[in-house]
Amino acid sequence: MSSDEGPPTRVRKNVQERSRRSGQSPPRVGSPLWSRAGARIAMASSLGFLIGPAIGAMLMDAVGLQGVLLVDAVTYLAVPLVALFLPAPPDPAADDNSARPREKSGLIPGLRTLLQQAPAARIVLIGAMLTFTLQVTNVVEVYLVRDGYGATATMFGLVTMAWAGGQIVGSGAAGRTLSERPTARLAVLMVLTVGAALLAIAVFDSLPGLFALTVVAGGANGAFGVARQTAIGRAVAPAGQGSAAAAHAALLNTATMVAFMSAGLVAAVATPRTVYAIAGSIVLLAVAAVHLYRRADRAEEPVAHAAPARSTSPAAALPTD
Repeated sequence: MSSDEGPPTRVRKNVQERSRRSGQSPPRVGSPLWSRAGARIAMASSLGFLIGPAIGAMLMDAVGLQGVLLVDAVTYLAVPLVALFLPAPPDPAADDNSARPREKSGLIPGLRTLLQQAPAARIVLIGAMLTFTLQVTNVVEVYLVRDGYGATATMFGLVTMAWAGGQIVGSGAAGRTLSERPTARLAVLMVLTVGAALLAIAVFDSLPGLFALTVVAGGANGAFGVARQTAIGRAVAPAGQGSAAAAHAALLNTATMVAFMSAGLVAAVATPRTVYAIAGSIVLLAVAAVHLYRRADRAEEPVAHAAPARSTSPAAALPTD
């Protein structure tokens, strides 16, 4: 019986077979799929925020708070029902190799894995601070729209839609841009853009300007999210990506909880514009602190370095961060 497999396919299977016999993982491939997959996930997540606030705002003005809560309860009940009809994921035990050494999993090993990759660790730390500041502004945003501009709930929903629309555009653009490019420079630029936009919202008193700045900040935040996920995917070995992802999610959830508690305290003594000014300043200071740390870290490195051996793995084709 003749085989339809070409030479590249047979070579790849031989490499995988030798890796299984030796108990080692096959070479990690730094493919463009990291940025594209992250972009699609972010765009799908933002799509709900694009549609939901508009419907909620219109229902709020039409039927009141009780109608909005009833619709919200129905959607929560519908989610597990839809999940029952989704196809089951493949059994990981089928591809498991008991001879392959396992890496430790858990929160602490995941954080240790992230911190061991310096470029990705810097992006993760900046992202945690960005999440903190954005959650603080989310708490006071409704007061800014209602009290600062005298707008209705519908207008607040439209502002939220503007943020989600910017996120969708930013995520999609970053997914194409980062396919074969470094992530650090784009990540820092996007965080600076968000910080500048928050400061501008605090300064300018214009409703059209609020919409424009919200779109810009949302787009920058969406692009940063894709850059962050791409950096983690490229830096962390496949065996440690589960723990790294869990640790990263725990870090962001912690930043969110701290932000909610802090926002309640700050909003009680400061106006919404002041909160936006503080949040924008914190973002810019965080980027400056990480940049100074990076320069100090580079200054401590020896001047003379041995030329590294040129790698032939596909991951070496990606630019480093």
